[in-house]
Amino acid sequence: MKRAMQELLDGLEDAKDRITNMNDKIHEDFAIGLNAAIGPLQMKDEALEASIEALKLDVQEKDNTHQAEIEAPKVEIQELKTKLVLCKNSIANGATANDAYTVQAAPRIEVLKPKDFKELAMTGLFSAYKMGKFNLSHRVVLAPMTRCRALNGVPQPALSEYYGQRSTEGGLLITEATPITQEGIGFPHVPGIYTEEQIEAWKKVVDAVHAKGGPIFRQLWHVGRASHKIYQPGGCAPISSTSLSISENWKILMPDGTQDNFSKPRALETSEIPKIVERFRRAAINSIRAGFDGIELHAAHGYLIDQFLKDGINDRIDKYGGSIENRCRFLMEIIRVTVAAIGGDRVAIRISPAINLFEAMDSDPLNLGLTVIEQLNSFQADTGSKLAYLHVTRPRFMPSREQVSENEEAKLMQTLRRAYHGTFMSSGGFTRELGMKAVTDSDADPISYGRIFISNPDLVYGFKINAPLNEYVRETFYSHDPVVGYTDYPFLGQEGSDKDSYMTKVCS
Repeated sequence: MKRAMQELLDGLEDAKDRITNMNDKIHEDFAIGLNAAIGPLQMKDEALEASIEALKLDVQEKDNTHQAEIEAPKVEIQELKTKLVLCKNSIANGATANDAYTVQAAPRIEVLKPKDFKELAMTGLFSAYKMGKFNLSHRVVLAPMTRCRALNGVPQPALSEYYGQRSTEGGLLITEATPITQEGIGFPHVPGIYTEEQIEAWKKVVDAVHAKGGPIFRQLWHVGRASHKIYQPGGCAPISSTSLSISENWKILMPDGTQDNFSKPRALETSEIPKIVERFRRAAINSIRAGFDGIELHAAHGYLIDQFLKDGINDRIDKYGGSIENRCRFLMEIIRVTVAAIGGDRVAIRISPAINLFEAMDSDPLNLGLTVIEQLNSFQADTGSKLAYLHVTRPRFMPSREQVSENEEAKLMQTLRRAYHGTFMSSGGFTRELGMKAVTDSDADPISYGRIFISNPDLVYGFKINAPLNEYVRETFYSHDPVVGYTDYPFLGQEGSDKDSYMTKVCS
């Protein structure tokens, strides 16, 4: 056993020495090339240019050769490290030293070559993008996802670790949906942004992301009728654009983990609506106080703003109901006050005109989407400032409930994308390949990823080397454990006795 382990360690040291020697050789070649260039500086202009070009070609050729020579031992080191991890883990599980080494030695991660990285850096998901004042180094965005880990509505240390794990330099993260007030809650243990304690706790999360060099936006949320009296102050009825209830076909997650029917909502009086608008404004200000780079208004997926937008829910007869322009009024009022409070380049909006989550249906989704976009474009023109981005969820977000064909979906998304004057973000069921195609075809600017980002904290790197991904465990999406199903998903090549099956999978 000791001998096998020593052989592995000796192999590592030998590979490291080879890299050091090659680096010395590169420096020596560079010095020789530099000295060779000094003489021709006395030549005539035409001869000088020819000499310089020849030198450039020679240096480039040598650089390519040395790069390939260096990469080989680097890959070898990774293989040896992987063997060492698997050897330790297998022995811990009862295998002999010989079995551990022999059985696990062959598999490895098949990484892309350096030239592939150079090509990827200019295309698709891995190309840089300027989103207003934010310089993104790639197009892979963490989508907002409810995780229910903020006990009593206050972000815990686990949130800092969770978002920090998924941070990359120049990579945009969007937080889970954050209630702007207690009456906006519809899930257990979701983090708010309406108390000083919450603001202070969020600062630590933001610091963890900024330490990695990435921007982070907060999604502002009010669930409206998608709630239950148990979450409401004093056990009151949830508020909405309507008094119509969500049917019993849909269930709400209760604090004890069981499911129940949604409570019957109360339609807001016209005079009450400005108070809700003001709470969005205050939440935007609180987000900036907590250090966030911007906010995303959650106007999608059947929650409060969407309950005003969709004619399948909004049955009002005041200035917030009836015509499509009236149904957009609530959203536009919120946009105006939040932009006035924190600036347009810090405000984004998410919509889902073709998604019927919680029975949020519209008779003409395309027209609704285009009307929202028309008003956003007009607002941007009037203010002379672009919003941060428009985030649109594709219909395939709900493949089991939507009857939208792929052609209809593509037409809808492409029409909305072409109509909007600004950064267009898309989400909903994207894979690596679909994301690459969407960006390459200019169907979207950034792409936001949800569930696979939960189970792959280093998703950006995994996409770059085209590695197999961890599978997510749906049962832990809304649990309250600060570790299991939250911060314990392994990184590529991570060592740990509970990672044997994962290591075997990614190395095969």
